[in-house]
Parts: sequence; structure tokens; C-alpha cells
Amino acid sequence: MVPAPNLRKLLSIAFVGALAACSSVDTPANRVVVVTPDVATTISLVPRNDQVLMVGNSAAPAAAAGVAQKTVEDAVLQAKLDAMAADGSFAAAIPSAPPGASQLIVLQHGDRQWYWAPGSTVEGRTAYLRTWTHFQALFNDAANYRPAGGDALRDTERRAGIRRKP
Repeated sequence: MVPAPNLRKLLSIAFVGALAACSSVDTPANRVVVVTPDVATTISLVPRNDQVLMVGNSAAPAAAAGVAQKTVEDAVLQAKLDAMAADGSFAAAIPSAPPGASQLIVLQHGDRQWYWAPGSTVEGRTAYLRTWTHFQALFNDAANYRPAGGDALRDTERRAGIRRKP
């Protein structure tokens, strides 16, 4: 049984309205960074004397030697950055990298950067640890490690034993 033309029109209008309502719900008012597929977005943990850990979206360039890089979907990265904005991490960011910091977290989105370092005050250390916790959760949940200069998909396929035709 096919619905009457007026009922079909009413149902299609309701469906389009529902889609529009759903799309406007997931944009938090406190969003600081909007992750898009065409803009490189990375967040890195930079220790003074150890390997740099980096998580980025698919637009992020391949990392240099000495960097452990993982790639996540834009929506996953966006959700983590929204959580950081909700708990005040962006408000606690410092304007530049302090010289001699033992560790540093750097968020780069296009040509904008935010920095977090363990500070000398309780507030500075708390803000850094809160951001560090977000970074660690994101890095540990990301499954596809991309070695310096490598292709994450091909490396994952190679480890899984998947062979492609040349």
C-alpha cells in the first residue's frame, strides 16, 4: 500500500525537519576548534628527552623521524577537543611554549596553536594534567600507528597480512 500523495509529502517534510534538528544538536556552544577533513589538526605530547607522541586527523602530514603518530577520525578528534573545551582546558592554555619545560602538549589546528606545560602553580599543573589525561585517552584509543613517513592504512594491512594487487 502506497501512502497518499499528501501523506508522502508530510512524511518527507517531517523527515527533513528531523534531520535538520539532529544536525544542529551536536554543535556545543563552547566549541573552540572545528575539525574538518581539509585542515590538519594534531595534538602532540612533547617530552624534553624522549619520543614525541602525536595524534591527528587524516589531513595531518606524515610525522618526522622520532615521532610516534596515530590517525583518528575527525569525529573522534572533535569529540575529544569538545571535552577539552567543556572542562576549561582551552581557557588554561598558555600563549607560547615556555623555555626549558619538561613536557609540553601542543594542539595545532591549521595555523593556530595552543600550548600546555606543567606550571609552577597548582592551577598550571592541574590544567596540564587535565589536558594530558585527554591526550593519553585519545592516543591510547587510536589503533592505527603511522610510522614516520608511513601510510597508516598500508601499515595496518601489512601487519594484518592483507595483500593488495600491485
